[in-house]
Amino acid sequence: MVASSGVKFQLLAIDKGMPDSALSGTERFRYAELPSLNVGGLTEVVVDTFVESQIITNRVEFGGRFIDTVSPTVTGPTGKLAYVFQPANGSQPMKVHEGFITNGWFQALALDGINLSLYLEPGPLNGFAGRFLLENFNANQNFLTAQSGENWKMTMEFPAYNRSHGFSDDSEKEIGGKITMGFWFDPTNTAVQTAVTDGT
Repeated sequence: MVASSGVKFQLLAIDKGMPDSALSGTERFRYAELPSLNVGGLTEVVVDTFVESQIITNRVEFGGRFIDTVSPTVTGPTGKLAYVFQPANGSQPMKVHEGFITNGWFQALALDGINLSLYLEPGPLNGFAGRFLLENFNANQNFLTAQSGENWKMTMEFPAYNRSHGFSDDSEKEIGGKITMGFWFDPTNTAVQTAVTDGT
């Protein structure tokens, strides 16, 4: 490593409670930063304080098709998707995960108490026009669950459960959550309502 001073270090982690411990079955989201490090060669970084820490009790897996236009044909964006986390203290946003979207078809994940954004990264498949598709969403927001009268979304709920590894009698607790599939535009779904109404 090239020697440098004043380097900012950011750490984002999701960890899980060990089986047979008080935190068994729980997932925890934690963010830490060290604002100014002097690094060079083999530098040991010790993180013992977290700026943000949140127990995850609910998750929503969601996907389907994100719609840009409905006329003359239904179209959606294509390219790499980045999950972006913005620390509450205003520090540099962090890219925490990658996915892909193809003509609007995608799959994503939301967690409770943690705001993430989905960013379409600029590239040749979208004319190098990067943009946010969904901003600052979490698992507790209504638009991620099918509401009464919304015939363009479907939500399935599943409770907390024990996962068996199959090769032993041990099982591991998992948190519950929801799976929502449907069509998306933004939290108001204006274009989606038009597409569904028109039968396109």
